[in-house]
Parts: sequence; C-alpha cells; structure tokens
Amino acid sequence: MLDTLKPRKFLSLGRYDLPYVGDTSKPYFVTIGCSYSAGTALDYKDVWCNVLAKKLKLQHVNLSFGGSSLEYQHDKIVESEKILSDAKFIVWMQTHPERSHRKFLSYFIGDRNARVKFDITDDDVRAWHKIQKMYDSVKHKKILITNCWHWNNKIKLLVENKICKKNKNYFFNKHEKIDVAYDNLHAGPKSHLVLANELTAHILKHFPNWVKEITI
Repeated sequence: MLDTLKPRKFLSLGRYDLPYVGDTSKPYFVTIGCSYSAGTALDYKDVWCNVLAKKLKLQHVNLSFGGSSLEYQHDKIVESEKILSDAKFIVWMQTHPERSHRKFLSYFIGDRNARVKFDITDDDVRAWHKIQKMYDSVKHKKILITNCWHWNNKIKLLVENKICKKNKNYFFNKHEKIDVAYDNLHAGPKSHLVLANELTAHILKHFPNWVKEITI
C-alpha cells in the first residue's frame, strides 16, 4: 500500500523511492514537502524531518518530492490519511505557490513531467489566496504547516499576520538559509537544525498530546 504514495515515473513504469520510510510498527509521523524536505544535496541525517524525528523520539515517513507543487503535496496528504491513518500527525513544509501539478497527466507522463509553472508569481495576490485555500482545507486536522525557505517577503508577511498569529497549527519559518548544501543552492545542515529545533519547541508547547517521550 505504501508504494501508492511514491511519485510515478514516466508512463507509470515504476515509482521513485520515497526519501525515507521509518519503522511504522512504532509511533511515527508523516512529512511532506519539496526538495527542501526530501533532503536534496544533504546527508539525510541532517534533513529537518529526520532531526525532528530524533528529537521527538518518533519514527517518520517522508513523502516529499523535489520540485513538487502545493497541489501535489495536498493530494499526498489526502492519500496518506487513508494509508497511514495511524500516524501521530503530519508536518507539511509548503513549497513555492507558483508551482502547479496536472494530476491527470501524471498517470501518463509521470509526476516529475506533470509539474508546471502556474501563471502566478510569488508576490501575486493569487499566490496568497492559493496558500490560504490550502491552509483552510486542512486546518482542522492534525497537521502542522510551515513555509519553506525563500518565500517572497510579502507572502510571508501575510502568512505571519493573517494565519500564524491566530492559528498555532501553522508555524512561521521566519529564517532565510544560513548555510548551503552540497549543491550550493539548497539550505544546509545548520539551517535545517534551526528549523527542527523551533518545530520541536512549537510542538511541545502547543501540541504536547501529539507526542509522548521526548528528549530535546
């Protein structure tokens, strides 16, 4: 069943491996995002998802896919709720809103090729409405959302003031990357550690019922 959560390859000739699948016979959570969450150009031990799991003493399943869109990520959340229904919670690092995904095409050309760039930019008001719509669709679920690095400042300000100040299930990632990965493009280990530390503190403070034994 877990195979159905893997991204499709061209003509559905197989699937890409997930970044990480822990021991789901033990308490675990699910993560979803783009390359920042998949751990592109990093040792997986340094990716924020893995660091968070270690700090919370939980296993995790990482459904992230590099270059994926908010639509793709939302679809995977819906699918995972059925297949991984015993997950303690989900952490969703939202990607840039200008990306989109043609799900109906993915059955033929694969999820990687079905990615498209939508006719909006990071600072477009439609980008904000898209983010808000995605949040509204999951706000009553056991899902903690955060934003990835390099979001437009205008959008970040809207998220911080319109969503985060009133809703603790959206954690505002205010930082820019402080170091880089092997490719000199993605956020590096220190950036991931800062985020993991802040997410841990946020979960402990606002959602202690999501976790049990914890070591910081």
